[in-house]
Amino acid sequence: MDILETELQFIEDRHADHSRVVSSFGRGWLLFGVIASLMTLTLQGGSGLAGSALLHRVGLSLLYGVLIFGLMQTLTNRLEVADAQESLHKRMVTESVMNLQSGDNPRIVEHKLSVFIEPRSRPSGKPAPPQSAPQSTQADEELVAEVARNPASTTDTTFQFADAARLSDRSIQAALRQIDQKDLVGGLKGAPESVRVKFFGNMSQRVRGFIKEEIGHLQADAATIAEVQGRISNHIAKLAEEGKIDLPEAEA
Repeated sequence: MDILETELQFIEDRHADHSRVVSSFGRGWLLFGVIASLMTLTLQGGSGLAGSALLHRVGLSLLYGVLIFGLMQTLTNRLEVADAQESLHKRMVTESVMNLQSGDNPRIVEHKLSVFIEPRSRPSGKPAPPQSAPQSTQADEELVAEVARNPASTTDTTFQFADAARLSDRSIQAALRQIDQKDLVGGLKGAPESVRVKFFGNMSQRVRGFIKEEIGHLQADAATIAEVQGRISNHIAKLAEEGKIDLPEAEA
């Protein structure tokens, strides 16, 4: 990120220098037009030239200066627009590289990058037509059973991950704001269907689609999933201790 940000800074500096050169060229021509007009008025006026002939010569010099100034200003504005577009592209590249390096799914990265562009140009969010066999969004009963038997599923509290199905919607929503996205995907990968329904029911349609797609592509063994579920359970229990959520009555 440091390298990309440094490169972007120097690109913006170079573009600003080029814009200043073009803008200065236009202001110089405007100044030349004004000086030429004054010189024409002074020299030709003293020679007896007057009326429309004098006005024509004075106005012609000024007209050329104004036209070239306007042309250079238009070119300067176009360079500034091009600079803004290239800077935006560079920032989007930086953001996407950092998100991919952190392990985000490309669809999630697309959602994050959409804020860089105007609303009418943003992707619709509709899932692309499947190019291969669709990933199942239903819980894998064998994987769920294997995760439940894994020693890593044991938590530091009496609250277990499967108990999340009995949490209130308000508590689930509060937990979703605190749980890391990657942990949530890993935990739901081997979660019972009741837990999935509870979590998915408190997500927006777009986020739910992204999470389901990540679950379909995630490759993880039962031990890893059980560890993630235990981490989420401990986190939910900690939120309950802080009074941010309410545990089911049996666990309160």
